Amino acid sequence: MTTDFTTRAEDLASRGYIVVGFDAPYRTFVAVFPDKRVVTRPPANDPENLHGDQRDRLINRLLPMWTCDTKFVVSQLQRLNAADPSGKFMSRLDIQRLGMIGHSFGGATALQFCRVDSRCEAGIDN
Repeated sequence: MTTDFTTRAEDLASRGYIVVGFDAPYRTFVAVFPDKRVVTRPPANDPENLHGDQRDRLINRLLPMWTCDTKFVVSQLQRLNAADPSGKFMSRLDIQRLGMIGHSFGGATALQFCRVDSRCEAGIDN
């Protein structure tokens, strides 16, 4: 979960980096939509609960989805950088120096995103 890395995010932000953490429906333990629907991650969607071929099949199914979620978030950041209606982020995000960090399967996602998306300059699996 994003909250597990609060200390690291605060440290990076204190050094001038813009830090964005996100969780997506079906990959975090719980997500609440604007219409108040609650979505939880079923245990069957947790690679750590499986072994061998079952785990490999799940990872091969989930990794492209998680990578697409990451692409979506980065695209939204680019949009905010180009034309943020509030002005808070406009021209303040250096997408040319984008890095990703993740833990466990999130780390695999960070590395995969950096492998397939040229916007990513560095990836860390923590």
